Formats: sequence, C-alpha cells, structure tokens
Amino acid sequence: MKIQKEHKKETLMRWTKEELVEHIMCLEHNLNVVNNKFDAQYYNCLTLLDEMKLLNKTYMEAKQIVKETARCGADMRGEKE
Repeated sequence: MKIQKEHKKETLMRWTKEELVEHIMCLEHNLNVVNNKFDAQYYNCLTLLDEMKLLNKTYMEAKQIVKETARCGADMRGEKE
C-alpha cells in the first residue's frame, strides 16, 4: 500500500491554490475510502464474533450431551463416575 508523501511547508507554499484544492480533494477521497474499508472490516469482525459464539455454544451443548451419555452408559453398566 502506498503511503501518502508528506510535503514540507516550503513545497506546499509554492503550489497554486488550484493545486492545493485538488490535492485536498484527493486526500479527502482517500480518507473516505479508508473509512469505508474500516467500517466493512469492523462489521465483518462482528459477524465472525457472532459466528464464533454460536459455534462455541454448539460445542458446549455437544460436550454436555456426550458427558451425559457417558454418565448414562456408566449407570447402565453399574459403574461409578
């Protein structure tokens, strides 16, 4: 990713008003693009977190079922835990 060059004050003072306006508009556009990408990543992250919570909940429920099934099998065989 190309990083925006930082200009020295002396360089910017030599630019015409039109050049400065054009540069500022370009910087504003680039900032908006970055903000949009950040928002998309943020919402994707939230979606992944929700999916992880669901998977963790499903895993914990399955683990509990296995534990109860093993306990039931042990009870049927007359074994103690």
